[in-house]
Amino acid sequence: MPSRKRLRTITGRYMMSEFYSYSPHNGMCYDSEEEGTEITIHSSQDVQSVLEQMAAKRSMPESERRKHVLRHYCAIPTYVEIELRTKGIDIWNKHQTKELIREIEQNYPKLKATRMHHEI
Repeated sequence: MPSRKRLRTITGRYMMSEFYSYSPHNGMCYDSEEEGTEITIHSSQDVQSVLEQMAAKRSMPESERRKHVLRHYCAIPTYVEIELRTKGIDIWNKHQTKELIREIEQNYPKLKATRMHHEI
């Protein structure tokens, strides 16, 4: 679904735009809802493929995972990154690694590529 704009008439003589956007790169979809003078922007993301990839990595035998020098800890979809920011966690801030790992362990374990429990 490509990005598109659509104009619709609001009661009276004003025209307001309703913006719909879809990104095929990360699956993010944005939508807006208008009520009176307020506009609410909704975002959503299909993360099923990410969950399936992480489940496949978790099901790999330990011997196969240990072959790699660098190990994959988790995948964080854009929508989850936005949720983490609303909780005050910036995934790019190296000083918040402890909070990030704690949050993933407690609330997003299906995003992990490993079955191990991590603490810092």
